[in-house]
Amino acid sequence: MLTWPSEFNKLPAVFHLDPFEDCVEESNPVYCSTEFVPVSETPNTLLDTIREYSEHTATHFNYSLLRYGVCLNFCKQYKHNTTTDLKHTLEACLNQKFLDKYGLNTSLQYFRCNEVQKKIEFIPSDIIMLVVLIAILLLNLVGSCCDYYKNMGVQLFLNGPILVQKFFIMSGFLLVYNLLLQSEKHRVDWTMLPRGILLRLIRYLAADMQLYCLGLVVFLACKNPTSRKVVLSLLLFIGLVLPPLHTYFQDLNGILLVSPDSDLDTRLLID
Repeated sequence: MLTWPSEFNKLPAVFHLDPFEDCVEESNPVYCSTEFVPVSETPNTLLDTIREYSEHTATHFNYSLLRYGVCLNFCKQYKHNTTTDLKHTLEACLNQKFLDKYGLNTSLQYFRCNEVQKKIEFIPSDIIMLVVLIAILLLNLVGSCCDYYKNMGVQLFLNGPILVQKFFIMSGFLLVYNLLLQSEKHRVDWTMLPRGILLRLIRYLAADMQLYCLGLVVFLACKNPTSRKVVLSLLLFIGLVLPPLHTYFQDLNGILLVSPDSDLDTRLLID
């Protein structure tokens, strides 16, 4: 494991962009976005460290897949080869940088290159799109100014997760309430179970349908208050114990973990 900061500083940067402004000043500038992996033909301690560190994907960036923006004009000795094989040219440019600094080679996985235009010319469609975007932005600002919460405390009960939980609880109470009303005029027995399961109205949400069917079985099976209290207490206990046991034995994450690389569309970022 790395010791901060001495060994950690030896790792190559996960993201790097050559200065775009300086690249534009060159003649016939070519700027490329790349994804590549560091490799070595011989045993390399730094490469082993990179792979070991990158295995902890939940908390660490993936240093075994690097994303660089490369200005080919900065590798002047390889710039003349762009017309033959651009991939080999980029790899040669990256190899030069990594061999000098880290003693590693590179294997290019993805690249996209563009010839940079020093002078941007606007066409009518660009101007129309600009006007549309400005109009949308202004409408968004006006709407944001008009849309405000009169009672912020109420929002605690209206946010998404809590609202869904309240929906499940209310649907359970409504199920029992409707069954009790029906039992006053009709016989409530096990023949209701197939009809309840086949109702289209309860099949739009999987979790709600499962709870609905379970509630229907409990209601039909437990005829007196004592048995219902026992069964509902047992179901509550199972509902509290089963998720952590499932998480433990399946070696799952107990909560949603957003890893450093999970929310990065790096190709869009660099491109």
